[in-house]
Amino acid sequence: MANWFLGETPTRVMGSGSICFWKDGREVYDNVACVYDYPKGVKVIYDSVISNRKYGLEEQIMGHLGTIEPEVRKIYSENPPPAPGFLQLINNLEKDIFETIPIGGASWVPETAVQYKGEYLVEDYQYDDTLLEMEGFVLAVRNGRPYPGLLREGYNATVAVLLGLQAMQENRIIEWPEEYAWKKNTELV
Repeated sequence: MANWFLGETPTRVMGSGSICFWKDGREVYDNVACVYDYPKGVKVIYDSVISNRKYGLEEQIMGHLGTIEPEVRKIYSENPPPAPGFLQLINNLEKDIFETIPIGGASWVPETAVQYKGEYLVEDYQYDDTLLEMEGFVLAVRNGRPYPGLLREGYNATVAVLLGLQAMQENRIIEWPEEYAWKKNTELV
């Protein structure tokens, strides 16, 4: 998803993986953490822990302005709207009272999760990603033309996953090999 969202492929990847929970003879890691470096300093962190279902399967696109959670159709601003007047007054008073906590230095204040509930990206959303993919496939079949970019996106996603696996297995940073780059003139679909 990051390749598609950013319109680029990673330049390198580092990762760690292990079998920590499902010790039943499997060879596929049940805990995975990879960091993909993209051009212009963008970092994408992929992690998966299949022994815990609290958050299920979801993506979070996080940046300095906020977070987008596509599966729940929500966006969370880093600068949420201010609380109603009276509540904001109480929060300001409490902030002044509890500003200094004597752990870790005179100005240290614990950073806790924001309680802001976010805004919906789309109010009346009726599709899921599987349905959208199926619609794209059906349109390609009906029109007799491949879906634009599908092969390129699939190829780049596969290479990114395989390089992440290699980084985990070899415990080193893997550069995206130049020979793996999708050539502009090979736009078959």
